[in-house]
Amino acid sequence: MHRLTHSLPRVDKFFAWVAEQFERQGLLPSNPLTKALAYVRERRAGLEVFLGDADVPMDTNHIERALRAIPMGRRNWLFCWTEVGAKHAGIAYFSPSWKAFQADRGRHFRLIVNGISA
Repeated sequence: MHRLTHSLPRVDKFFAWVAEQFERQGLLPSNPLTKALAYVRERRAGLEVFLGDADVPMDTNHIERALRAIPMGRRNWLFCWTEVGAKHAGIAYFSPSWKAFQADRGRHFRLIVNGISA
């Protein structure tokens, strides 16, 4: 209920502004703002999902934070000088996905280790 009373008016106002920007003359299709507005309009239904379902978080910051270790680690693990080091790097590379998606860690770990050693 809180989202409907507080967020819905802001979301409606935002999409009204998006529509108003499209109606204005002078924005070329190649303009970055026009592209961004078109992107938002095409995804309106997906962007409004959080209004109707309280289990859907308003943002994805928690997922982005958890997955940030993967691209950062990829650069750090680029040069593994031994096979053992490469195996450990591969395991560490996938560990953030365990937390992010709350997977069965033991099963996930076995799949990774078996896949790496195969």
